[in-house]
Amino acid sequence: MRLLLVSDSHGSARNLELLLKRIEEMGKPDAILFAGDGVADMEWLAGVAPIHMVTGNRDPYTPGVPAEQLLTFGKADVYLTHGDRHRAKIALSMLAQDAGSRGAAACVYGHTHVQRADTMAGVLLVNPGALRSGAYATLDVGPSGELTPSFHRLEEG
Repeated sequence: MRLLLVSDSHGSARNLELLLKRIEEMGKPDAILFAGDGVADMEWLAGVAPIHMVTGNRDPYTPGVPAEQLLTFGKADVYLTHGDRHRAKIALSMLAQDAGSRGAAACVYGHTHVQRADTMAGVLLVNPGALRSGAYATLDVGPSGELTPSFHRLEEG
């Protein structure tokens, strides 16, 4: 199972168009996880795959879109949040602790605009980076729940 991880699009129509082209090339993901700051932008990806999203600190109040979600993909639970409430720009320990307390194997977050993957307290923490800057990621979920993140960049425009 392949998950497309996106965050911090901040209204970048150009990069949303490029991402749609990239999806055509690589094949549709099984689901899209959006970690906030551009919730309205996800209309661009409607119909591609099921979209799970959370609000970010720059999103207006959006009824029906939570600040965090615990999702299950195969045998892996994934905690989705923006990261601002967990002070992700300062340290990742709050994210790891919160995700771990929910039984999540992974946490997908945004906010820092930096692509990275870390394992802390037994939780894989993945930030796809800012789509506004052309960054996104994928997360492969294996049959036993093993998780493999990959980082990608859109072509420079």
